[in-house]
Amino acid sequence: MNPPSTRPRSVSSVARPQRDLFQMARAATPTLIRLWRMLLLHKVMILSIAALVTLAAMFIVSQLTPIYRAAATVLIESNKNKVVSIDEVYNGLSGNREYFQTQVDFLRSREVAMRVIRQLQLSENPEFDPRQNRSWLSALWPFSGSGDEMTPVAVDAAVLSRFQRQLSVSQMRMSQLIEVAFESPDPELASKVANAVADQYIRADLDARFDMTQKANTWLTERLSVLKDKLDFSEKALQAYRDEAGIVEGRNTAPGSAGRQLEELQQRLIQAKVARQQAEQIYNQVRGNSPNRYQVPAVFNNQTVVRAREIETAASARLAEIAQKVGTAHPQYQAAQNELSNARQNTQRQSDAVIASIAKEYEVTVATERALDDSLNKARGSLQVFNRKEIQLDALDREAASNRQIYQTFLSRTKETGATADFLTPIARIIDPAVTPLKPSKPPKPQLVLLGALVGLLLGVVVASLRERMTHVIRSSDDVQTLLERPLLAALPLLSGDQRERANFVQIDHPGSQYAESIRTVLTEVQLATIEQAHPVIAFTSTLPGEGKSTLAINFALEQARTKRVLLIDLDLRRPTVASKLGLPRDTRGAADLLAGRADVNQCILHVESLKLSVMPAGKIRLNAHELISGPRFADMLDTLQNSFDMIVIDTPPMQVVSDVLLIATRCSGSIYVVKSGDTPVPLIRRNLERLEAGGTEVFGVVLNAHDYKRAGRYYGEYSAFTKYGYESTYQNSGAAAQ
Repeated sequence: MNPPSTRPRSVSSVARPQRDLFQMARAATPTLIRLWRMLLLHKVMILSIAALVTLAAMFIVSQLTPIYRAAATVLIESNKNKVVSIDEVYNGLSGNREYFQTQVDFLRSREVAMRVIRQLQLSENPEFDPRQNRSWLSALWPFSGSGDEMTPVAVDAAVLSRFQRQLSVSQMRMSQLIEVAFESPDPELASKVANAVADQYIRADLDARFDMTQKANTWLTERLSVLKDKLDFSEKALQAYRDEAGIVEGRNTAPGSAGRQLEELQQRLIQAKVARQQAEQIYNQVRGNSPNRYQVPAVFNNQTVVRAREIETAASARLAEIAQKVGTAHPQYQAAQNELSNARQNTQRQSDAVIASIAKEYEVTVATERALDDSLNKARGSLQVFNRKEIQLDALDREAASNRQIYQTFLSRTKETGATADFLTPIARIIDPAVTPLKPSKPPKPQLVLLGALVGLLLGVVVASLRERMTHVIRSSDDVQTLLERPLLAALPLLSGDQRERANFVQIDHPGSQYAESIRTVLTEVQLATIEQAHPVIAFTSTLPGEGKSTLAINFALEQARTKRVLLIDLDLRRPTVASKLGLPRDTRGAADLLAGRADVNQCILHVESLKLSVMPAGKIRLNAHELISGPRFADMLDTLQNSFDMIVIDTPPMQVVSDVLLIATRCSGSIYVVKSGDTPVPLIRRNLERLEAGGTEVFGVVLNAHDYKRAGRYYGEYSAFTKYGYESTYQNSGAAAQ
């Protein structure tokens, strides 16, 4: 048989498919279910935190001062007709959105607020007066000063700031209504302030428009006097110039028909230029000896030329007909040929005559244009003197007319302003005055208490989640696969009563218990994993002391000893427990003595007949346990023992304490990792499992020890069908019948 150290291993090839299955299992576990189980587990803490926060919210809400809200509704009459239209004097009203937003801002303005503050004497009200209403913090602060030392300006600023914080103005949707609301601990004061704001807003607008009208009237009167003087001066200047220039008629009266003649000459000159341009365009096409001059449309389409070409075409047709009938030597052919020649010469003469007439016509248009241009220049000269006088007269006339129009406009506005100075329509009116509220608007105590309860529940869930993360341990069978990504061999139940007192002998005392059956499950998994090995060596380890690995190793060995020769070795040479758990003498030689060379194998093995089990205790505790395990005698010891036993079970030290396990596991067929339910931190378990696999050790799986099935079933949905199956009673009955 080959030693375990020489047996090939393929940890990654085995672990990879298993981890893929674990990932699938983790993805299959719904997140909401895990959250629900976490809430059930920490429900007492969550409800306690929620109750405390709710009580705190109730206390805080009971200490809050009730605030009353009163609101008045104002109608903005943007389209109300005036008695006399004088909107040009000052800015008029408009019904657009910007206008209503302006009115809302006006209601919030400092001017309206100060009017209300003075009307209701809010500066002396304890709610607003900073000298009477000082917080306890400002009273304790030594540098805050005394309220009596505040200047009137500072008092007004403080009162205004508080007033504007408690005032709210908003336009009602799709209407000309504006709501003016005020909040105060005093319900009567809230209604008074809301009505006062609306009233002072209307008064402030009326006062502003009255002042504007008075200022406009004064300015119009002063301006009207100046405009009257300018009008008199401009009219006198106009009449003086007429007398000087000898102009009796009005403007635009040229002497005789000179003006009309000038207009006629200008029109005729334009027509002559157009005719000259047209004649020049045709003339440029036919002048010179251009062979294409006969193809110009003005020549080619001339009626005389067209008739000549028709004669030429007829002569040419006749010549062709005679040539076909009598031939070219016949006298008729010669006559027809002469006729065609004469027709062609006639066509050319007619075309040349048309070209000559085009040139003649062009010369005539040029001469006509020059003559009209000379006549127009002479007519202009005769009108220049009159035009200069007319321009000056026109300027003086326009100035006088403009001054007259401005004077009439200001005179009309002055009379309108004076007539309406004492009559102004209000910009708005109150259609729904504020009434004294009977119930406070805030704080909403029931809603705040409910919000406090919800915040308390949320805080409790957060604390429970943080606690769950801080205590990251294995709590259920599913956690082994989802958190450790390793197969679960079995979950050993939490022992109680007689089973807990004799936990090391459960396989003998209670063979039909759930614990005993779980041990058999572990044994079955190990047998399947080592089915090709004749003498497997199984190591039991854990993360920390007290996780039950020694008890598990003992019961595992006892169960296997029913049918095979089994040797249980205690290799926890620093803190051995196997001998004491089995009730063996403490001074018995064991593995440490064998590895140190102070005893042989037979002296170190105890055969417990009552248990049908062979045990090798740890022996004398040695400080150099690591040197003994790493020495060559350890491998020789296992090789020797494998020849004598069908299975060797080794109880190793905890991995987080010492590193002997890594050396021991490399000589074993595989290892079983024991985890105490709800106790061992997951990061430590994962790190130690990775250390084992990195060292080349095959981990058969994880055994979840001391697992509380009732708690797991209540909070994690896990249950055991062991008692429903009725295995324990069947096992006991069959055992009694055998006896």
